[in-house]
Amino acid sequence: MDKKRRAHGRPWTAQEDFELKWRISEGQRYAAIAKRLDRTPRAVEHRCDKLRVRHTTARNLMNSSDVARLLGVPRGKVCRWIAAGRLEAMRSRVGRGLILVHQLDVSALAYTLVLEDNLDPRGITDADLREWAMQAKGEGQLLSAVEVARRCQVDVSRPAAWARQGILPAQRICGRWRFCESDVAAFVPPCMR
Repeated sequence: MDKKRRAHGRPWTAQEDFELKWRISEGQRYAAIAKRLDRTPRAVEHRCDKLRVRHTTARNLMNSSDVARLLGVPRGKVCRWIAAGRLEAMRSRVGRGLILVHQLDVSALAYTLVLEDNLDPRGITDADLREWAMQAKGEGQLLSAVEVARRCQVDVSRPAAWARQGILPAQRICGRWRFCESDVAAFVPPCMR
C-alpha cells in the first residue's frame, strides 16, 4: 500500500490543526505543509477550508474584512481609509485579488484613530490591540465582574446585573462582562447612593 493511500481518510489531530494554522500564518505553501504533516496538498487545502483558515503567501497580511473585524468598524469604512491613503494596501495576486493590508499598518492606524479621531477603543475586537489602545487613550484596563465586585464591595453577581440594566457601562467579550477601569472608578453603586 503506497503512502498516499495510507494517509487518505486519516483523521486530523489537534496538534496537526495547530501546526497547520501556524504554518499558514507563516505564509508557507500547501505543498510544504503537506510534506511536513505527511498529507497531500489537496488534504491540507480541504482542512484549511474546513477550519476557515485563509492562505496568503506573505506574512502578517490581512484583508479589509479582517481589518474591519479587528477594529470593530464597518468594512466600507476600512475601504474609505484605503482610498483616502490613511491605510496602505496592495492587491493580492493570490485568490480573487483581495486587498491586503500589513498588520503593522493596522496597528499604526488604530493608534491614530484612537488618539486623533476619537475611535472608541472598546469596539476593537483584538484583546491585545484594545488593551494597548485603551492605555494610549488613558482609559486604563478592562476589569472582570469579580474585580468590580471586589472594588464596590458587593456580591459577584451584581456587576453583571448592573451591566444588563445599563447602570454600569460594560461590554461582553468572549461571553464575559468586562468593565472599563475609568467607568468603575467614577461609578457609585446604587446601594451607596
